[in-house]
Amino acid sequence: MNRQLTVVIPAFNAELTIGSMLSSLPADNPLLEVIVVDDGSEDRTSVLASSFAQVEVVRISNSGSAAARNRGLDHANGKFVAFLDADDTVTPEFLRACQLAVRGDSLDCWISSYEHDVGNAAAPTRVTPPRVDVTSPRRTAVNFMSQMSFQRYFFRREFLERYGIRFLPESRHVNLHPFSLDDLFFLIQVWASRPRARTLPFVTYHYNAWHNVGDSNHRSQMMSRLPVGFELLRLWSQDYDVDRELVFGTAVSVLAQNARHIAPSNSASFYAGSIQVLLAFVRDLGLRGPLALRPRRFWDAS
Repeated sequence: MNRQLTVVIPAFNAELTIGSMLSSLPADNPLLEVIVVDDGSEDRTSVLASSFAQVEVVRISNSGSAAARNRGLDHANGKFVAFLDADDTVTPEFLRACQLAVRGDSLDCWISSYEHDVGNAAAPTRVTPPRVDVTSPRRTAVNFMSQMSFQRYFFRREFLERYGIRFLPESRHVNLHPFSLDDLFFLIQVWASRPRARTLPFVTYHYNAWHNVGDSNHRSQMMSRLPVGFELLRLWSQDYDVDRELVFGTAVSVLAQNARHIAPSNSASFYAGSIQVLLAFVRDLGLRGPLALRPRRFWDAS
């Protein structure tokens, strides 16, 4: 039986976590092709990944997660593809989502709910996808991109190839974790291509705890990188001829959503400051429209 879904997992020095991710995937399932792209690891990541019978390991020199995901996509054979991370896990519902995705061959992507650990919370926070509004592709695009998290998507591979949708390797130079430029660049391309999409009513992906988000040194480093990240967004939006107002409006919304969801409160205050930086950057570009109004209700209270 041909593999119907390819799972691509970039991994760099992930020997402590890759086993948990691979163990959470359905074992020896004929639907799945699992590709781990070892991004120049200096530990036992490849050895551990190779110990799983279903896993193909592709080794590359250290190039960043975006380049590793692109290499995995080059090797993919499944009709659908999912991009996961080496330090997270999937839920038991992942297999159910795979089965639904491969049956819905006319669709370009399926989007599930996800959950994530934040701070010292007793239970993970669940994030459900927004509604797909067929009457307003632009509103749908902004709503979905604001949630980021391409890891809970199942993409039809032919759709990605038809529109040349790839991850942007240059984003490795701007680490704004947990605000991921990888997510933003990729999903802007996806939603600008107006995919035929459907949401799934269950959780398939679990993010492990976000570390150091509330640490003052971490916040200071991120603030210093924000202008660089936004300049990269500007250059990318010119090179790819995309709607710049959509690009930066989405970036504002993403930061606003993070300010609302991430604890503790000093992290929310950091994101409020980040939004101010972005809005100043947008004003310098001379962009107009609803950008300055969209996030206000989220970060005023911070």
